[in-house]
Amino acid sequence: MRVPSVAFHHTAIVVTDIERSIAFYGQHFAAVLEMQLRHVGGRDVAALHRLAEVDFDLAFLAIGGGRLELFEFHVPRSTTDNRSASSFGLSHVAFEVDDLHARYSEMRELGVHFTAPPLELSDDTAPGFVIAFCSDPDGNQVELLQTPA
Repeated sequence: MRVPSVAFHHTAIVVTDIERSIAFYGQHFAAVLEMQLRHVGGRDVAALHRLAEVDFDLAFLAIGGGRLELFEFHVPRSTTDNRSASSFGLSHVAFEVDDLHARYSEMRELGVHFTAPPLELSDDTAPGFVIAFCSDPDGNQVELLQTPA
């Protein structure tokens, strides 16, 4: 059996204000806007997303070797639902940084909310990893990760 060639392309998240989210990911994670489309919709697009009707804006942001796709739905309207980390579906998106403590301090000074200070994992399963979780402007969980040197 032939194994197909596969490469990771993107993770998509729903936001309530696409311009605000583009600015957030650009400022804090050096995301570069690759493409932005406005008012995407129609019967086929709605069916693809399992909706009766749809109208949304989308943006692709390049971050490191991957992409983040942002959706702002106009019909039906994007909402926040206070999901927890244990809710079914996407839990978080993670970005590797070279100095997590410095990035944590910079982002906090700019008003970004973190759930806790950076955690240094020192057990046998992940020695030398440092992690921290913050929220984007819509409350989506974002992990910052520093791997061992």
